[in-house]
This record gives sequence, structure tokens and C-alpha cells, in this order.
Amino acid sequence: MNRLRLRVLAFLLLALTGGNLTTPVAAQPRPAPEAPEAPEAPAAPGDPGPPSLGPRYSRPLAAPVSPVPVSRFPSAPAAVADPGEPSVPPVLRPTPAIELPSQSEVDPQAGFIKGDLARVGAIELRSDFDRVALHAGVQRIGREWLLTATPRLDLKFLEKYVRLGLAVPLRTLLLDEAAADLDRSGYRVKLRQEDWDEPGDYLKVLHQLTIGSKEEEFFLGLGQGQPVTLGHGTLVRRYSSNLDLDHTRTTVELDLYDRVLGMEAFIGDLASPSVVGALLFIKPDGLLSPSLTDRPLKRLSLGLSLASDVSAPLALSSVSRDGAEYLAVDETGNPLFREQAVTGLGVDAELKLVRTAHVDLKPYLDHSWLLNHGSGTTLGALARFSVGSSPPFQAWRLRGELRTFEADFLPGYFDALYEFQRYQYVTGQSPRQGFVPTKLAWLQEQVGGARRFGYYVEASWALVGWVALSAALEDSTAPFAKGLTLHAEIPANRFLTLFLTYHRRGEDSFAVPFDFEEDTEIFFWAVRLKILPILAINYRSQRAFAVNRFAQANLDRLYDNVFHFAVDLELGYEF
Repeated sequence: MNRLRLRVLAFLLLALTGGNLTTPVAAQPRPAPEAPEAPEAPAAPGDPGPPSLGPRYSRPLAAPVSPVPVSRFPSAPAAVADPGEPSVPPVLRPTPAIELPSQSEVDPQAGFIKGDLARVGAIELRSDFDRVALHAGVQRIGREWLLTATPRLDLKFLEKYVRLGLAVPLRTLLLDEAAADLDRSGYRVKLRQEDWDEPGDYLKVLHQLTIGSKEEEFFLGLGQGQPVTLGHGTLVRRYSSNLDLDHTRTTVELDLYDRVLGMEAFIGDLASPSVVGALLFIKPDGLLSPSLTDRPLKRLSLGLSLASDVSAPLALSSVSRDGAEYLAVDETGNPLFREQAVTGLGVDAELKLVRTAHVDLKPYLDHSWLLNHGSGTTLGALARFSVGSSPPFQAWRLRGELRTFEADFLPGYFDALYEFQRYQYVTGQSPRQGFVPTKLAWLQEQVGGARRFGYYVEASWALVGWVALSAALEDSTAPFAKGLTLHAEIPANRFLTLFLTYHRRGEDSFAVPFDFEEDTEIFFWAVRLKILPILAINYRSQRAFAVNRFAQANLDRLYDNVFHFAVDLELGYEF
């Protein structure tokens, strides 16, 4: 009876397990690789052999499998046994693990939009495509009418890592209305003299050269249309060297970034360096071992900055002529003056509190001073947001600053209007007729004044590749200290490109922008519309400055705020 029960039990087990009486799969550890079976030794005489369940159940029961610890590493491939050698069970050896980057080495902002969202302060259009073209049209500068012809070549290399632009702008004077008013023939055909009378004028043939991009490991930029900001902008904010319609200045920028050190530097005019600046910063975590890089020290940066106008005008020179005193200029229209260097130094610290794939938040503290003058302190924060991934399609920038500074210090001393205001510091309270001091002389007049308190706020938004908007406001307890910046652009595409930049500084009110009644405003805008595969129309206008060569000392302003526009047809090919 017991034998029958055993046979019935065995039959049920075989039916339920399909002939496999090992541990159930869900609870069974992964078995070790099976070794090749060794040939069975012949049975000894008289050996009955293994017990059998009988002829009806001749299928042998499977032997239990010994549990084997599951390894997190794949096993080495089993070697094929030589039939002539005894079989040896293979030994599991862990393969070397693949070394993944540690959390501190993975950049959570690999797709984050860095740098400025818009070319705030730009004075010209830029092409984002390879092209060869010829521009031909008409232009008006003040009271001069000119015919224009500009052959242009734009090339991009290494997936736009290198950008090269060459141009030869030729402007032929056609009509001078001022000469016509003096009963002289205003009609003449000749190349405009002011365009090719200085060494810097010939550098404009190299219209653009950039290698790399801002906030990357390496950036080199040469050109005439891009403003410069150094660090947080406490000393240099959107300095533009090309506000004078009669003079061309080529600006050079160089940025270098490393795990430990970084720098930003610029020269305002390569042909005649005067305004220069540099920022050197260090990241203390780069000096530590990688095991410490997850600490807050990793997010800290310390900086030292310098900016200087090595030949800043202190007082304009004058010359007697026909019984009157006139402001003196040289043969190329550059003002003559008594100079004195003005130099600013600054120290700063910033700490990235948040750094994710979509958010970047860093507060900063700057203290700056102008040598032999006053100093100022700025507490600010910059928040950057990117929406979407691979790549982001929308981005925001929000900046806010609280400022306190002595009367003989100005935050952002080298700003968008500096190239004009360095000669005459025109504000909303400056007389239309009468003496206007240079910016440096005005600064010296403020010694001993009350401490000032102010703010600066800026917001930018971009729908990447389609549109970008930016606005900035600033004010302080100083008189006529309000400033306004507005910018809008449609980035370069094959059909429509547009930008608009407006600056107003030194006013007592934010009301009525674009009234163009004072010399405290500049305005640039341009549009390019492609109407055929090989034909486009370009229009640009600006309100900038030109030297008044007949300005009387202590009576007239050296610079006239001149309206300028140009329209041309572009015949070419983009590829």
C-alpha cells in the first residue's frame, strides 16, 4: 500500500511539474551554467545500477539543483571542454563593471540654453547661413544722400563653431544738402571720405569672425555690431563702440573657461585701443578632490574684474577761428581733448543655489570702485529657465539688483552710450545751448555728494529660433538716473529677420519712449525679407551720433543725434 501511495504521489508530481521536480521558478535562484556531462563509467559486474520506478514510470526524477548566488555581473563564456580531458565545472568570474560617470561629473544642464537669449544692443543684422551676395541701394546720413554697393560673403565651418563674414561696404556720395544750402553744388559723385580715412576703417572688411560661443570653454569674437558685458555688468554693461556714424571700430572678445579658472576680456577698438576690460574668476571646488565636489563649494565662483578707458577725455580742446571759439577736431573728425585714465576694479562672488535641467538660479554680490573716485555695492540674482528638452524650445531670463553707491561712482560706467557720453555727459537736465562736461569731469564734480540707492531689473523671453523679447529698467536716488532698454528680434531664418533696440538713459521719467527729443536716446532697427530664392530686400534705420565739426565751445554740443536709414536689394545665394 505504501508503495502504491508513493507511485501515485510521484505520478501527480510529474503531471504538475512536467517532469521537473526542482524548485519552482519564482523561488529558484539562477542556476550555474551546466558543465558538459562526463561519459558514464561502465557498471561493475553485479552492480544493480540505480533504482527504477518500474517499466511504466521509466522517466527518471530530476536531481535537485543546488542554489547558486545570483551575480550582478555577467558570467564569462563557458569554455568548450576537450573530449579527451576530464570535464571541470566552469568558475564564474565577474567581468569588470562599466564605469559610469559619478553624479558630480554628469552635467544636468547638457541641453540648457546658456548665454543671452537676444542680441540686446546689436546695431545690425547677422546671417545664420552660408551665403554670397551683393547689396545695392540708397542711404541717407544726416543731410547726405549716398549710393551703396556691398559685396558680402558669410561662411560657417565645423557645424557653425567657426563663423566668418567678409564685406566691403562702398558708399558713394550723391547729394550733400548742406552744401546746397550754401549755394554750392550739392551734387557730386565720389566715395564718402569718412569711410576710408582711418586704419580702423579697413578692419571692417573682416565683418565678423567668431570661434566657439559665449559661456563655453573657448570663445573668440571680432566684429563691429555686438555690445559687450563684463561679468554681471557692474562696470561694463552692453558697451557698444560703434555709435559714431563716421568711424568704424572693431571690437575683440576672448573668453576662456576651465574647471578651475576662467576669464573674459575685450578690447573696444582693435585699431586704437582705449576702452579695455578683463574678468578673472576661480571655482574653488576645482582645487579639491572629486569626492568633495558635491558640497556647496562646488557652486561657488569668485571673480576679479578690471575695466579702463586709458585715454578718457577730461576736457575738450578748442580752437579760435573767425573770432570765435570752436571745439577742436582732427582731420578725420575725431575730437581733441585733454585726457586722463579712468579705471574701475571689482570683486564679486556668486553661488548657484539651483542647477537642474530646466532651472538655474544664482545670487551674486559685487563691490566695485573707480580709482580715485567712489565705490558701489550690488546685490543681485539671475534666474534662468529652459522649457522642453532635446533641445528646449522656450527660455526665460530674470535679473534683479539692489544697489548702493557713492555720489562719484556710477554702476555700469561703461554702458551703451559711453562712446558718446565720454565726450559730453548729456542727461535730461543738460542745456540745449551751453557747456556740457565730459563724463569723467562730471564724475569729479559729484565728490562729497550723498550716498545713492537704486535698483536694476531685466527680463528676457525667447521662443527659440522664432522670437525674442527683452526689457530693462534702472533708477536710483540720484537726479536724472532713470534708464530704459527695449529689444525685440526675430532671429535669422531664410525668409524673415528683424531686430529693434532702444536705449534711453539719464532721464527723470520713463514716460514717452521714442519721442527722440533729447540726445539721451539711441535707436537701431533693421529687417530683411526674402522675396525670391536669390533676392531679398533690406531696410535699416538708426538714431546715432555724428561729430559737429562747427560746434562752438561752451555753446554747442559736440555730437549731433543724427537719423540715418538705408534700403537695398540683396542679390545672392544661400547654401
